[in-house]
Amino acid sequence: MKTLLLVVISVGMSLIADIFLKRSVGVSHLGFFSAGFLLYGLSAIPIALVFTRTEFGLVFILWEALAVGTGLVVATLLFHEPLTASKISAMMLVLGALVLSTR
Repeated sequence: MKTLLLVVISVGMSLIADIFLKRSVGVSHLGFFSAGFLLYGLSAIPIALVFTRTEFGLVFILWEALAVGTGLVVATLLFHEPLTASKISAMMLVLGALVLSTR
């Protein structure tokens, strides 16, 4: 459970970093850019702890599944990007990989 929590924290920090960097418009808004850059660096700490405790492949697939899923939600709701059939298919493939990797 602690492992899952650390993965969720890392993905959350990375996702917030992505949002800040998207808002920074390159480096036009230095505050957003700096916050995004800092959060990316800090997001490595919890995931590094997880990698010392668990199988690399499982952690990697779990991290990717959470990142893709939350990224699609944020892209659709916050940035009003279209949720296409291709994006939904990609998410299903990621979830399928997660299920198959735990067997």
